[in-house]
Amino acid sequence: MLPWLNLVDVVRDGKNYRFRHRLVGTGIVERFGRDSTGAWFDEIYDAEFFGEHLKSYADLVDKGRVDLARTPMPIPEKNFIIYQRLALPLATDGVTVDMIMIVIDFDEPRGA
Repeated sequence: MLPWLNLVDVVRDGKNYRFRHRLVGTGIVERFGRDSTGAWFDEIYDAEFFGEHLKSYADLVDKGRVDLARTPMPIPEKNFIIYQRLALPLATDGVTVDMIMIVIDFDEPRGA
């Protein structure tokens, strides 16, 4: 599973959140064509993608519920590629979500 795992830090600023890639699995890096480990979402994603996903991740953090979605790649030249992501909220204290664990699966075979 590790190649398809993405851990995202949730940083709170009042009622707003910032998200940072803590770990990006090697399979994801290969498919996306870049390693985003350590990068903040608002620094690497285009505004349209960022706006849509910010709401999705903020809802996940606020509600503390699992989210399953099919989404296009956040890279303009690769946005025709659709992947599925299972996002699981994690809380160090058992209550306040401070990390999101994401597992990604691409629609096409991995060998393609």
